[in-house]
Amino acid sequence: MSVMELPKSRGDFEQDFVSYLTNSEALSYFIRESVHPKLLTGNKARAIYDFAVKYREDSQDTPSLEVLQTEFPKFEFVEPNGSPQWIVEKLREQFNRGFTQTLTRDLSHLATKDPEKAIQFIRTKVFEQEQIAGSQSYVYTGDYFGTYMDMYNDKQENGYFRGFSLGWDEIDKFTGGLRAGHLAFLLARPKRFKTWMILNAFLAQARQGEVPGLWTLELTVEEIMARIGCMISGFSFNQWHLGLAEYEDKQRVIDAFEEFNSKYNFYILRPPPEERTVPHLLADVRKHGITSMLIDQLSFLEPKKDWYSRPDLATADIVYDLKKAATKQGEEIPIYCAAQLNRQAEDPRKKKDDDADKESDSILASTAALTGAIEQVADHLYGLKRTKEMWESGYVRFEVVESRHHDLGRWHIGVDLKQQTSFDIGERGHFPVELTPEPGLLS
Repeated sequence: MSVMELPKSRGDFEQDFVSYLTNSEALSYFIRESVHPKLLTGNKARAIYDFAVKYREDSQDTPSLEVLQTEFPKFEFVEPNGSPQWIVEKLREQFNRGFTQTLTRDLSHLATKDPEKAIQFIRTKVFEQEQIAGSQSYVYTGDYFGTYMDMYNDKQENGYFRGFSLGWDEIDKFTGGLRAGHLAFLLARPKRFKTWMILNAFLAQARQGEVPGLWTLELTVEEIMARIGCMISGFSFNQWHLGLAEYEDKQRVIDAFEEFNSKYNFYILRPPPEERTVPHLLADVRKHGITSMLIDQLSFLEPKKDWYSRPDLATADIVYDLKKAATKQGEEIPIYCAAQLNRQAEDPRKKKDDDADKESDSILASTAALTGAIEQVADHLYGLKRTKEMWESGYVRFEVVESRHHDLGRWHIGVDLKQQTSFDIGERGHFPVELTPEPGLLS
């Protein structure tokens, strides 16, 4: 049983709740969620909660521990055990349990004496339960703007706007990186380095101090380890793949990997096919404390149900589940997933027998393979493009295809797997950074 699931008495949950009232983000959540004072059975706990809310309204600030201890000297404030969201959920469970027991007892007396009165009693009590234990977080007025600004300030202080790296500082500065709650897809036709780019973000996020999790659903763990070893050591992947690494080369890769592993936390996961649903992936996130999800790739995920009338409906269900997972309140997490483009994705007007190297200049999100839900649901769509000319010049193009949160842009990424293993912006192939944002944000 995890710490988050430790059995607690009613008083303990209320003590944790009250102790969170000195935390600005937690208090903002309680107010935004319209936590009702009657969820707290203790008079002292209710009084402290009422005081904290009024203090926030009057001063636009959160009461400090010293303020609460001065006002309520006999109350013991502790280090909260569990997240604010979890504690509120437990308080609601306790309230509903007691409410149901009382309702059942009272209803049994009324039902035999006056059935009509019993029905009216049920209606009244159900309304009361919804007012006290139901979430009102979806109802907002203009007064919410002050709470929004509190949350914005907290996010600034806690580094939220830094985002999770996409693998390159230049792109991160332009996009803000991936943020908790955002779902992003990396779109490309086969053999366009999608896995390499996902890995580049994975390693960069580990270096940020995050705990990224990489679900490799197509390549084996050994193939992923080979790529990581070459990326962090710089040794030629072509030479490694051909088995041409000498003793010194192997030691170089080993030393680089051991140093990286000693400094940073990360997880590589390759679950069996029957455990590749989004709920299974989320169970791994909670179990290992993973802070960002990177998935290679979408076509190997499985839907929750085992039947669908059409394959695209199954994939759409997976995409919606990924969005729900990214945005679950209190557990927001960034998700970065590789996905295929159709062969004619760059220009659907082309004939099937056209030369694949004659790609048009733009990647079209509407022709992402498997489902149109990708374009509808994702916060960001990134793409990789490689023509014959690009490959001969030693680069691919990374571009922002669509985004709800920032403008569009394009960058040349130098690729070298022969002399060394590197993916750099403007440092190989003698070409400059190409940044061509289009005006206006997408809705």
